[in-house]
Amino acid sequence: MIRLIPEFAVPQDPTPIIPESVSISTMTNPTLPA
Repeated sequence: MIRLIPEFAVPQDPTPIIPESVSISTMTNPTLPA
C-alpha cells in the first residue's frame, strides 16, 4: 500500500493533523463551533 497522504491515510496518528486544524480554526474563528 502506497501512502500518498500519510497525514490523512495514517489512522494511527490522525490526531496531530486534525486537532491542529480545529485549534487554528477555533483560534481564528472562535465564533465557529468547530
